[in-house]
Amino acid sequence: MYKKILIISLFALFVVSGCKKDSQLDEDCEKIEDYLSENGDKDFLFYRDNSMFRHRSENDSDFEQTMPAIEKYNNTYCRMIKEGDGEQFVAGDSIAILYRTALLSNPDKAIDSCLVKAFEAFTETTVSGSGSLLAGVQYGLTTMKVGGKSVFYIPSSLAYGSESIGGETYANLVFYCELLAIIHKK
Repeated sequence: MYKKILIISLFALFVVSGCKKDSQLDEDCEKIEDYLSENGDKDFLFYRDNSMFRHRSENDSDFEQTMPAIEKYNNTYCRMIKEGDGEQFVAGDSIAILYRTALLSNPDKAIDSCLVKAFEAFTETTVSGSGSLLAGVQYGLTTMKVGGKSVFYIPSSLAYGSESIGGETYANLVFYCELLAIIHKK
């Protein structure tokens, strides 16, 4: 009798926890879509005008004059600001990127940024960890070529999950990224 109750309880817990994860992702995606419908051009203009991402050789004609469309790839929302003309990123590549991360709830305040950072090759999506890329960033990078600049809008389940980031749990992120190089080991 106790075994049946235990099995039923574990099954119910499994079903409820699975629903929570899906409902959290759905909630995150809804928040991102609401943000984009209200503030979509704000991030585009930040990227175009910010000196961290704007090189001296670039002028306004190097950027799309109309706001590029958002594409959703594996629940990561990607906006290509400038298409790269170099090699296409694929899973397994080691890369060097310039990036800035902010909370969707406060995109004007960076919680992390780096002028140039190299990441070792990866073949599997990992949620977080020392030196690894967030799953949402990995998904977004697969849409890029070297020299490209993009903004990724990442749901919490593809970022840090329930871990507190910038004082928020289940934080959705805005990730500004420039793919500088694909590093080939010799």
